Amino acid sequence: MAIVKYTPDQIRKMEESDRIRRASEPIELVKLVKRIKHEFLSDESLAELPPAVKHKITDEILQRLRSLRPNASIRDQQEHQGVIS
Repeated sequence: MAIVKYTPDQIRKMEESDRIRRASEPIELVKLVKRIKHEFLSDESLAELPPAVKHKITDEILQRLRSLRPNASIRDQQEHQGVIS
């Protein structure tokens, strides 16, 4: 493994580059995006479906599954359900 020796001028330029990059970071924007993400994720958990709606959807899915032939292909199933025009 080779060791690289930097000149004092190169080190100063790298440090200046780091300082400029850090100063130009949109810190407030990053904080805002994190807060919005957190709020969005917490809102998703509050938007859970009521048990009655879940039950209705489950019943509808089961009814559609029962109406299929036992050996139906995926294409047959899609045609039966109106997925393919």
